[in-house]
Amino acid sequence: MNASRTVTAVIELRLDEELPQGVLIDADGGARPFHGWLQLAGAIEEWRAAACAADATPETDGGGR
Repeated sequence: MNASRTVTAVIELRLDEELPQGVLIDADGGARPFHGWLQLAGAIEEWRAAACAADATPETDGGGR
């Protein structure tokens, strides 16, 4: 079984709009604006995919050979 990992984001949502409108902000400060349900879902998926890709990227120690 794979170990699960969680990440946190903030959704700033404008309450005065008929459709959801705002911005999803990840822990690194990256902002993904959205307007409507589909763009909100897209912003969440883009954020999730970026977090997964970052988790899969091997870290380097910055040293030379």
